[in-house]
Amino acid sequence: TMHNRYPVLLHRAAARAARAFARDRRGFEPFFYVRSGFDGVQASSGAVFPGDETTDWAEGSGLPSVVPTMLNLALGGFPTFTTDVGGYFDFVAPRTTPELMTRWGQLAALTPVMRVHNSTANGQLHPHELEGAHLDAWRRYSRLKQHLAPLVDRLTRRAAQGRGIGPVLPLAVVDGSRLTRSVEDQWLLGRDLLVAPVLEPGAATRDVVLPRGRWRRAVVTAGGELRPVGPVHAGSQVLTVP
Repeated sequence: TMHNRYPVLLHRAAARAARAFARDRRGFEPFFYVRSGFDGVQASSGAVFPGDETTDWAEGSGLPSVVPTMLNLALGGFPTFTTDVGGYFDFVAPRTTPELMTRWGQLAALTPVMRVHNSTANGQLHPHELEGAHLDAWRRYSRLKQHLAPLVDRLTRRAAQGRGIGPVLPLAVVDGSRLTRSVEDQWLLGRDLLVAPVLEPGAATRDVVLPRGRWRRAVVTAGGELRPVGPVHAGSQVLTVP
């Protein structure tokens, strides 16, 4: 009888304890992750951490599985989401490769939380061990994440106050057309930043569904800022981009 309600009560108790601790410490704001729960946990927890993704490109458990999980949680009332950048569960998967680590970091930089957790059995891979183009990409996107932090914080606080669903928006929320309705590998960060991560190894291009509106490609500079490049593209179409 209590199976589904137990984690809700568990996290509620933890939240009460954290807030009681914070009352005597000015400036301390409790924030913690949960790994289980049902409707009602949102009022107690700061974020959801599904955890233990495989260290590969598997659709059901690796890097590609991150996006539909995040989108479903956003629609379910969980504005803050984090993932194991680089993967974690490698008992049935190979060691994290530099390419996988880079693509995972790029994806996470455009989500609410960018958190490395490649603590694996076959040998960890950390960002500072990357080299060449992989290290360059990691630096650029880490700096981008810092630039985006105020936006994520503002939209997360709005969601906590019941004004919106948070920083991550499924495309169908802003454009309910047939074209966007089933897209589960893209999202909007806020209303103006369209994210289409690379989820396959060795990919040189990918198709991007453009919601209604007008869109421009952007590159991440060395300083982590987004710079628009190329022409303006009309929305409501599929575009193949490098």
